[in-house]
Amino acid sequence: EIYLPCIAEAAAATRCRRVLDLGCGRGELLALLGGAGYDARGVDLNRLFVEQNRAAGREVVLMDALTALEGCEPDSLAAVSAIHLAEHLSVNHLVRLLDLAFAALRPGGVLILRRYNSGLKRTQNAVGTTGNWSPVQS
Repeated sequence: EIYLPCIAEAAAATRCRRVLDLGCGRGELLALLGGAGYDARGVDLNRLFVEQNRAAGREVVLMDALTALEGCEPDSLAAVSAIHLAEHLSVNHLVRLLDLAFAALRPGGVLILRRYNSGLKRTQNAVGTTGNWSPVQS
């Protein structure tokens, strides 16, 4: 729920309600977004999560994050989220994800990243638009 205000701001700025959730897992964020009237879809590599999301009526496909972003039209999304995904990517893949996400976002859109920092034993959140990143308290 802490991401909804950021996404609402991006939706207003972009005049778009399309959101892509990368590594959507069980679909908690997709459920919140759908309930708030967003056109939200997700991708995940876990077949069981994909099936469970589809059974719940969510638009989720079995696909990796980079392939999903490569398939996005430029300037087509208000928001991209990647919750607990960054820590599973190599540096090269993370840089590619950032490049592709920013290409898919409309001006004023937002990229939301959340990762677990094992050194700090806590999660870290960041919300960014091109060239502008800020931490978000969880």
